[in-house]
Amino acid sequence: MMLSNGKKGEQFTIINIDADLKIKKRLQDMGLTQGIRIKIMSHYSNNAFILNVRGSRVVIGKDIADKIHVEASHCNNCSKKTHTRVRRSPHQIEHRGQHGA
Repeated sequence: MMLSNGKKGEQFTIINIDADLKIKKRLQDMGLTQGIRIKIMSHYSNNAFILNVRGSRVVIGKDIADKIHVEASHCNNCSKKTHTRVRRSPHQIEHRGQHGA
């Protein structure tokens, strides 16, 4: 799925960025790298996307969002890494089946 297909409030993990080296470097400088979780904060009619990336807000255009391959995150509060602990929080127990833990 491309980031440009996402809607406000959805969270994604970046799978790949299909762009030339100059654009990849600029996105990397903004914190947009493979494996990073991002959230679409706003999507304006002028095709601007405001993203939450590592606690900061970043603005990109639709042409750049069309080059970012993403995978949807199933919820806002978990990652597979937190599900490997022996003690489980209520949130982890709720999502245990979804992660196969």
